Amino acid sequence: MTNVTKRSGEFQPYDRRKLVESMVRAGASEPVAKEIAARVEVADGDGMSTIELRRRVAAELRKVNESVSEAYARTLRLPVKARNEVETGRALVAKRIERVPDMMSGQPGRLGFGERRAEVRIDPALDDREVWLNPSDFRALGAPEGTRIAVRFLYQGGMPSLGSSAGRPRQTARLRA
Repeated sequence: MTNVTKRSGEFQPYDRRKLVESMVRAGASEPVAKEIAARVEVADGDGMSTIELRRRVAAELRKVNESVSEAYARTLRLPVKARNEVETGRALVAKRIERVPDMMSGQPGRLGFGERRAEVRIDPALDDREVWLNPSDFRALGAPEGTRIAVRFLYQGGMPSLGSSAGRPRQTARLRA
């Protein structure tokens, strides 16, 4: 595969490294991520949509580890903006996000930029695919305005709870023998 088709319709060179990094950030081990990247590359020719690529990767991850697959599927990278009208501890996002059909107002979410993390309550309220934060939350995250940050949509009950993950070992997916 040499190109992928972005949501906007533009072609972009396929970058296996970016795909592997996204799976590792979701909790997959690097060997698993590399093997899955190789499998999905062989699956189709040039010009696969990024949406279809993510679906295939999530399906392959599900065979190895359900929770890592869910984390991968429910994480987006969205441009961030600081807005005074947003409450501290909240994040406003697009009203409709295809990959998160069960999104509800007030559901927990985890934001990430580099090594910094913030846990927030998510409110679907915007027309654009971006995330708005209160200026104090925005400064704490340390991302320049307009930079894409990771936004992980957590489940109300079944996924990790709001609260510190410090001290908990990071779970990584491994291939089954």
